[in-house]
Amino acid sequence: MALPDALLAELAAAVALLFASVALAVAIVAEADAPLALLAALVADVAASLALVLAVVAEVAALVADVPASAALVVAVVAEPAADVALPDAAVADDDAEVALAAAAWAWYLAEYSVEPETTPPVLVAHSCADAAPD
Repeated sequence: MALPDALLAELAAAVALLFASVALAVAIVAEADAPLALLAALVADVAASLALVLAVVAEVAALVADVPASAALVVAVVAEPAADVALPDAAVADDDAEVALAAAAWAWYLAEYSVEPETTPPVLVAHSCADAAPD
């Protein structure tokens, strides 16, 4: 009985030795890859640090740009009531300008085209054309 137990123990020891050998091989490979992994981690750390610096610079630039934008917003808010008051006045002025333009157009038409009293029947003559004609 001792012999089969000894064989079984020997077999278990051989299997354990096999597992230990595999673990040793994995450890050797991992130890060889460790410097590469460390280098990759350092490169990633540098990239992350650079990204952080760029983010801080961008945030500072955004804060600097925010000052004029805020000032422009304040000016716009202050100017809005004045614009609300001026807009109806501008609309009235536009209407007045249209009326004045219509009156000026009618006065121009009457000055430009009139009835010549010496013609029978009355003929509308363009004064500018008549003035430009040779005598």
